Amino acid sequence: MALQGQVAPSIGNLSFLSVLNLTNASLTGPIPPALGRLRRLRYLVLNQNSLSGSIPGAIGNLTSLQILDLYHNKLTGEIPPELQNLRNLMYIRLDTNQLSGPIPASMFNNTPLLSSLNLGNNSLSGPIPASVGSLSGLKILALQDNQLSGPVPPAIFNNSVLRVMALVKNNNLTGPIPGNESFNLPMLQVLTLSRNDFGGRIPSGLAACRFLRILSLSYNVFDDVIPAWLPTLSQLTYVSLGGNNLAGSIPTGLHNLTQLSRHDLVESNLVGVIPADLGQLKQLSWLNLAANRLTGSIPASLGNLTMVTQLDLAHNQLDGTVPSTFGRLGVLGFLNVEGNNLGGELDFLDALSSCRALRNLYISMNSFTGSIPDNVGNFSNNLQAS
Repeated sequence: MALQGQVAPSIGNLSFLSVLNLTNASLTGPIPPALGRLRRLRYLVLNQNSLSGSIPGAIGNLTSLQILDLYHNKLTGEIPPELQNLRNLMYIRLDTNQLSGPIPASMFNNTPLLSSLNLGNNSLSGPIPASVGSLSGLKILALQDNQLSGPVPPAIFNNSVLRVMALVKNNNLTGPIPGNESFNLPMLQVLTLSRNDFGGRIPSGLAACRFLRILSLSYNVFDDVIPAWLPTLSQLTYVSLGGNNLAGSIPTGLHNLTQLSRHDLVESNLVGVIPADLGQLKQLSWLNLAANRLTGSIPASLGNLTMVTQLDLAHNQLDGTVPSTFGRLGVLGFLNVEGNNLGGELDFLDALSSCRALRNLYISMNSFTGSIPDNVGNFSNNLQAS
């Protein structure tokens, strides 16, 4: 039977308690300041409840605390500066609450053991404290979906153990990011900086991040080309560079990214042709090249992307027609080629009728001619087309 109700202040009398784990217990109400009396407490885990009110400053008295996990509650107010006293803290999750105000500047001055810091999905504002850069053992830095602003402390980009840096959707974080000489993240696996105000060049130090799986830099103001070193990062599964000023063309060699499942280059000012070798990305499920200035024909080799569910080539300057090889795309659910210079007969619709998962088909604003094939009726009844 699940617990419910409030956290009783009398728990603060359990002076020998070392672990308090009330995960997903339907708890409501405030966190009682009396918990600050539990001087032997090492784990305080109250995640996935409906706790409200502010985080008591008395939590800072728990100097033996190693794990503080208040994830996914309804906590409000500011992060108490008293948390800087948690000198044994290794793991802190305050994400997915309603916290506001700045991250206390001195919060990480005395937490040398901290390896995981997650304050994401709140309404925190102000800068990222410089003290975060001094956390030499930090492996996870997740500050996404806040209102943070200003530059990222440069020392954060020189951490030999950092695996995850998630700063997406802060909107006001600025750059440039340090260049190769100051960028040293050899263990990095996830870098998400999308929807901020980072500028300058894409950091060349990423070329040494051999374990990188997720690279999301979209919707910033990077002014660069798609890096020539990108195809060498063989562990990549997700690349999102769209919404920047990426002059030049899509490089060949991306077929070396054999694990890539999502590739997003939307709105990037790209020119040139779509490389035929993209058709060798057997794991690709999402390809978005829309709203660029791409020319030439659509490579027939894209019909080899048998795992692709979404293919968006809209609003470019592509010519020719839709390849009949697209009929092989058995799990394709979304195809958008509108707003190009495509022409010729509508025979490709005959091939697309084999795509039984297709739900969204957009071919308008082109120069197609002829009549609609009879077997278009084989499309799903749920198809939306224009």
